[in-house]
Amino acid sequence: MKIAKNLQMKMLDKIAIDEYSIPGIILMENAGIAVTQEILKEVRDNSEVVIFCGTGNNGGDGFVIARQLLQRGIGIQIFTVGDESSIKGDAQINYLIVKKMGIPLYNISSIDNINEVQRIIVRSEVIVDAIFGTGFHGQLHPITTEVVNTINRSDRNIVSVDIPSGVHGDGGPVDNAIRANKTIVLQLPKIANVVYPGAEYCGKIIVKNIGIPEKVVNEFETNIYLNCQDDLKSHILKRAVNTHKGTYGLSLIIAGSKGMPGAAVLAAKSCLRSGVGLLKVLIPEEISSGFESNVIEAISIPYKDKYVEKVIESLQECDSIAIGPGLGKSIKSQSIMETVLKNRKSDLPTVIDADGLNILAENKLLFKYLDENCVLTPHPGEMSRMTGLTVKEINENRIEVTSKYAKLWNTNIVLKGAGTIISSHLGIIYVNTTGNPGMSTAGSGDVLTGIITAFTSRGIGIVDATRVSVFLHGIAGDRVARKIGEDGLIASDIINEIPRAIKSIKKI
Repeated sequence: MKIAKNLQMKMLDKIAIDEYSIPGIILMENAGIAVTQEILKEVRDNSEVVIFCGTGNNGGDGFVIARQLLQRGIGIQIFTVGDESSIKGDAQINYLIVKKMGIPLYNISSIDNINEVQRIIVRSEVIVDAIFGTGFHGQLHPITTEVVNTINRSDRNIVSVDIPSGVHGDGGPVDNAIRANKTIVLQLPKIANVVYPGAEYCGKIIVKNIGIPEKVVNEFETNIYLNCQDDLKSHILKRAVNTHKGTYGLSLIIAGSKGMPGAAVLAAKSCLRSGVGLLKVLIPEEISSGFESNVIEAISIPYKDKYVEKVIESLQECDSIAIGPGLGKSIKSQSIMETVLKNRKSDLPTVIDADGLNILAENKLLFKYLDENCVLTPHPGEMSRMTGLTVKEINENRIEVTSKYAKLWNTNIVLKGAGTIISSHLGIIYVNTTGNPGMSTAGSGDVLTGIITAFTSRGIGIVDATRVSVFLHGIAGDRVARKIGEDGLIASDIINEIPRAIKSIKKI
């Protein structure tokens, strides 16, 4: 599914109106009806809904919602926020309709009106936020700030239309905004619907069609997509009867160091649980016995001396490789990393994580060996070390940063965190929406590395394999959270849920 920027949505509206002769007021009516359908799921008979309408088209949607709910027997109160004389066009037509229908309508023109707002919303079951939508820019006016704070303090079910007021649709920092329980997104998700910090304010998002022709949506160009299950199912193939372990690839993981054996164990186990046919793990001799007792299904290749020869030999026979989890940054680890990058075949899918990334950050000349068959999987701290940007700069511009450096380094990047961002080496972005805060735990990234390594060994293109892996990693974590909660969730829990996560995707 495509993700649209604010200007792109305006362009789609304009094409529908100008080239397909669909009146704007029809699109507004469709939007209002679509949101009404979702609000009706939240209210009971004889309920009351309070709608906050701005002076732009988002407010116009709110007026349509008011009329539609009233016709279904729902009690309605409307607050307009801003100068009512500035309501124009299709929004003005719907504003005049609700006035003539006698729906109670109050204008908030000063801070003095806030007491009236509090008095009315306390009787409501649902509050609808139709103040700004994608029309927001800059900062909230002091009066609007009071309105937003009053709504947020109300302890009512809050539904935002398209995007919570105070959140800029194209993303970036949020100063103050409506914290919605649910956001009804019109036609296509906007960046801030799915990328943090904006996504934090949206609650559950539901995308509704408002009647822009499918051809218009399909033909507009974008480089930002939602990493959604409908696009991924085809990459999780059913196992044929007449197959063997070689059918599902041979993966090599280079991981672990003294004091850090667990990262190798987690990456290996998740790779095996993700369906790889055969797994070999290159691991320091001093931790090999502990590794072998924990992962009995993998072939371990302990090394002490002549490790360069072992790396080169192992590279020749594998279908995918991962390097970095728990590897450390010793001279030996740096030599192994350099050996892998210089001797790997250019078409060998290569996952670089954790200390592999830290070694890259300290040896910038190694970036020249990256290519379109590599994937880097940094968290913001690791991305900061590689780019020189601050973590704050990265988190406030996750799409732009990931896309920029994927193109600069000619490689694929997974920027981990809430709303993981995947960028191809061409700068095409996929925003992931699975996963939960419980997965913020040691070893979770090692698990993801193992999943990607398994899927890239099967001959799936590295971008699609990475997209599937990130989605499945989140699904597995979500399944664990539903069973035991987010607190106390550990990386091993995610590994154990991977097969069920794969099975659930197959059923979609």
